Amino acid sequence: MRYLTNEMVRELLSVPEALKIIEEVYRDHGKGKAILSSPSSLGLKALSAGASFKIKGAYVETPGAAGFRLLGTGTSHRGFCYLCDPKTSVPIGMVDESWQYLLRTGITAAISAKYLARPDSRILGLLGCGGIATPAMMGLKEIFPLRLVQVASRRKDSRERFAREMEETLGLNVIPVNSPREAVENSDIIVTITDADESLVSPDWLKQGAFVCSMGSGQELDPCLLDWADKFVVDDFEFCLVLGDVSAWVRKGLRSVEEIRTRLWAGIGDVVAGNKPGRTSENENILSIIQGMASCDIALAKHVLDKAKQKGVGHFLNL
Repeated sequence: MRYLTNEMVRELLSVPEALKIIEEVYRDHGKGKAILSSPSSLGLKALSAGASFKIKGAYVETPGAAGFRLLGTGTSHRGFCYLCDPKTSVPIGMVDESWQYLLRTGITAAISAKYLARPDSRILGLLGCGGIATPAMMGLKEIFPLRLVQVASRRKDSRERFAREMEETLGLNVIPVNSPREAVENSDIIVTITDADESLVSPDWLKQGAFVCSMGSGQELDPCLLDWADKFVVDDFEFCLVLGDVSAWVRKGLRSVEEIRTRLWAGIGDVVAGNKPGRTSENENILSIIQGMASCDIALAKHVLDKAKQKGVGHFLNL
């Protein structure tokens, strides 16, 4: 059994590779070739001990990958992907997903935008500048002719530092702004990656034809965005009922599950697979809520394990 450290993963997994893999995973979902565990997420709280755990599993046919993502939070925050042979169930590897998780999450926003945003999108409105924001921008820059990023966050010093680093790293014009409204107004693509649990984005602030992608764990969007959107797309609706805007809208009594389900246009897998069209006009307003599927983590982990095997990289455990 091969174990890969976070440093090894960073060396083995590039942004272009991750873009290709996530797109393939979404296509597999649309073709019925990817399966999430049931339930898609299982949680455990260690009561007075303090730690909590979450496990999500998946099988993806194209890379031939099956396994689980295990996240633990407490005095430390660690996540690992545990992979098995999908035919024999024999364990084949474990991957530290510290960087892989950030990359996966950011890249899912980029692939969603590829199918749902205007292809000539040049202005990105970004809410939140934590660890996921960097790979999200890296992925979006690979796909779109971005020329301006407007970033807002809770702390002035963090958004100013992020803007400087992204300008140096990606060569983009990144402007720190003081409010969510300033970030999203006139933006073609809006990505929200915050820990907020209140409305940060109002439909009144958005331009015609904008694409909004919410990825936070609480409420980030005004529920009126459901009425604003011509199309509403999610990755895994059942998991959206656990975290993020959908969960928050229901929990706060702002929308019922049936109201939200009725507005749903498609899963992102159906869009990527061509079962349902994504964007069909430049004036369409499109909303996506992407909470993350374990299939993406498992496929990325399989890719880095295959590359590690080719290069003779990793630590080994005989079972």
